[in-house]
Amino acid sequence: MDVIESRISGILPHLDPKSNHMHMARIGAITIAWAKLERAMDLCNRLILHKLGGKAIQADMPVSLKAKIDFFKKAHGRLSALASVKRRGATIAAEIKRLKERRHDCIHGYAASVESDGTRIMRRTVYDGDQIDSQNTPYSPDQMLGLFEDISRITSILVRHCDRLIDALEKAQDRDG
Repeated sequence: MDVIESRISGILPHLDPKSNHMHMARIGAITIAWAKLERAMDLCNRLILHKLGGKAIQADMPVSLKAKIDFFKKAHGRLSALASVKRRGATIAAEIKRLKERRHDCIHGYAASVESDGTRIMRRTVYDGDQIDSQNTPYSPDQMLGLFEDISRITSILVRHCDRLIDALEKAQDRDG
């Protein structure tokens, strides 16, 4: 057993090293996929803010995940430049919001226990005002892989959506001048 496996076993003694590696690989894939999704959202929001009238909604780029999703959704609902893709924007925002909770469980939680089929009971902290509590949510290896695939899918949709916005903006600029 190498140093990393030894340390992991000390933290999560109920998990065997091979199972740990696979679990960490799934967590890593989810983390990287989510970073790509947020990057795509940042670029799309920047385009909306600076080129499509988004400053009418707010002056600066949103920073927190909730603010990013809210801005994206509001912009698609309010800006005339996005009227033709209003429904698509709302659908994308709703899907990201839905995935956000599952991602939060996996990335900010830890495997409190493992069931015989490899399902991890992911425990994370939940805040309610001054109160903190724990929430346990089971995730099978297939569910974690499915989360990675869902994040990757919505990222591709978001990138294509942003590409369409750029194309529409370029056509409008060509037409106007």
